[in-house]
Amino acid sequence: MASTVFNLDVNNFPSLTWHHLHINHGHMEASLSSAADASVRGTGGGITFAKVLEGASSLNPKASSIETQMGKEFDKAFDSFAKEKNLPLNLFTVNSGSQNQSPVNVSFDIADCSQTAADFFIDAGEDSSSVFIFDFSSKKASEGVFGTRIRVLASSYAKVHIVTVNMLSSGFVNFTALGTCNADGAEVEVTQLELGGGKVFSGSMQLLEGYQAKAFGQEGYFAKKSAEFDINYIVRHTGRDTSSEVVAEGVVSDSAQKSWRGTIDFVNGCRGAKGNESEAVLLLNENVTNKSLPVILCDEEDVEGQHGCSIGKLGKDVMFYLKNRGLDEKAVRNLMIRAKIFSVCRHIPDEELNGRIRDFIEGDL
Repeated sequence: MASTVFNLDVNNFPSLTWHHLHINHGHMEASLSSAADASVRGTGGGITFAKVLEGASSLNPKASSIETQMGKEFDKAFDSFAKEKNLPLNLFTVNSGSQNQSPVNVSFDIADCSQTAADFFIDAGEDSSSVFIFDFSSKKASEGVFGTRIRVLASSYAKVHIVTVNMLSSGFVNFTALGTCNADGAEVEVTQLELGGGKVFSGSMQLLEGYQAKAFGQEGYFAKKSAEFDINYIVRHTGRDTSSEVVAEGVVSDSAQKSWRGTIDFVNGCRGAKGNESEAVLLLNENVTNKSLPVILCDEEDVEGQHGCSIGKLGKDVMFYLKNRGLDEKAVRNLMIRAKIFSVCRHIPDEELNGRIRDFIEGDL
């Protein structure tokens, strides 16, 4: 089957900065040919699952209007790919009022030399509660391309928790494009772990459209060897009295490259909105390349926003303290890596998956 070639800029920063920093966007080159097969577990109890074609009458009319932060050009290219290859849209419908404590698990075991992608839409009804966990894995030394697009429509007072975990081998190009639209009182929490892949692109956008809508984001990453990670997260406040909080924790090691863009965008009219974002990066080698860009954009006076970034190496005092307690330098480094990643794992309500994450991390230490 012929492949569709993606050769375009992605993760565009909403307000351009100096070009010579090379952080205004990433550039993705990848070929996709077919749909990826997933194992889906945990539906029922007010959550239904169906495979439909884009534009089907069962879709909420707002589905096609939800943007991901990979960018408009990416979404347009992905739509064309989906239409050309008859890529099914994986549709989850959460009934209004249903309260689901058990997560829906969507697992991908990607074969060597794959060029596949999957498209998801979650339609969360009013006053519902749901958790969706997506994990991607492959065999060691395999290679290929794998990507997902996940869009969420959270109706009034719905609560949705989205988890994505990337445990692909270093030979993969991987992208995760996520977009949410949050209505009055809706809360969407996003937890993402980028642990594998050679070239990784992650673009997340939460649109706080409704009154008192909320967004929460936890991101963790471990960029190692010669990996290239490009991460973009934006929360756009358009509704009044909306609130957001985004926290990123990561490690960059060996000769890896990582770019992280975090943006809180206060749009005119979002009076009373509050937003906070922060990133804490641990650099474990002199040869790494780290770019961090936490930004607040403001077109409204009556708002509160905070942003910051902490970038550093292992301090001599920390190293001295732990060495005096019987740990060598490698053990100290490994301890710090685990601490960073496991601080995000505590937000993942799946012990079996957390065990697989621990095994994956241990295999890289």
